[in-house]
Amino acid sequence: MVSAKATLLLLILFCLSRNLWLSILLLGLFGGMQIIFRTVSRLIIQVETPRELLGRVMSVFLMDQGMGSLGSMVMGAFVTVFGAALGLALTSLASMTFTAITFWRLLGVSKKK
Repeated sequence: MVSAKATLLLLILFCLSRNLWLSILLLGLFGGMQIIFRTVSRLIIQVETPRELLGRVMSVFLMDQGMGSLGSMVMGAFVTVFGAALGLALTSLASMTFTAITFWRLLGVSKKK
């Protein structure tokens, strides 16, 4: 969860940055956080999933790569309306909110069991 939030926070900071070298550093950190998130989430799925269902579960997990096109359309609409920096920051903020709600609901469900 930390890497998911850090990724979005770094993207928002990148949007606010007006210094080239700081922007390059923030994008490098952003990429690193994305790699950490993907690696940890795949590891958790592979450890927790029964062997006979692993192929099916991983195929569903990898479906998010196709969702990038949908996210690009939303981001393009925001950038068109609000400008590049603010549009990207707003989509990052919306994604951070959606991620927090999703984690909250999943953790709330697991605590009730």
